Amino acid sequence: MIIQCMGSEELLVVTDEKMLKKILEEINNSGREGTEEMEFPEGHDFTIETVSGGTYSMSVFDNGKLLTRGFYIHSDIPNFCSY
Repeated sequence: MIIQCMGSEELLVVTDEKMLKKILEEINNSGREGTEEMEFPEGHDFTIETVSGGTYSMSVFDNGKLLTRGFYIHSDIPNFCSY
């Protein structure tokens, strides 16, 4: 998992398998709603690369919520950019 925090060119790479599993479970089990007619602030760039070569790009906000592929995900992702 790669995170690029707003205002920074540095990439944070998360490789801890327990953390990755926790984040994926959080994303998959969280409620979603469509984003039509919604406006969002800029978020941190968040990319998950699968072992099969798939890439999923998202925006993660400071409150742990995600925005991806037309869905706002009510997740609770840790704010890696505040450390």
